[in-house]
Amino acid sequence: MGNRITEDPWYKELVRALIKSNPKRLARISAGKGSKFDKMAAYAISEAINNVNIGTSSPEVREVITKKIIDSIETDTAWERMGDTYCGRSTFYAYRKRFMKLIAINIGAIQDTTTKSVLRRTDTPGKGIE
Repeated sequence: MGNRITEDPWYKELVRALIKSNPKRLARISAGKGSKFDKMAAYAISEAINNVNIGTSSPEVREVITKKIIDSIETDTAWERMGDTYCGRSTFYAYRKRFMKLIAINIGAIQDTTTKSVLRRTDTPGKGIE
């Protein structure tokens, strides 16, 4: 039980809403009209994109997988309809789940109670959200 992440059933809907509204959020930030929440949400998503643990893939494959994950969340598209994702169905959904949980943790919606992070990359140092 010590390696479980505390989940509230609503965090997935929160993450979906954050991802769907991210392009408009980034436009507001670029225009200098972004709120404190806009900046926090954009940071949480950016940190998840850069730091989610999706194995030891090359940067090109990693970029494709994260884009497919974001597209899957935005459009609620099943893996079977995503095209080439460079991974199998169960692996894709495991990565997607890690990605969503990392955004929820970064935004402060849920607590990461894992003793060893399985969500974050370990191959590159990240500055973290602490």
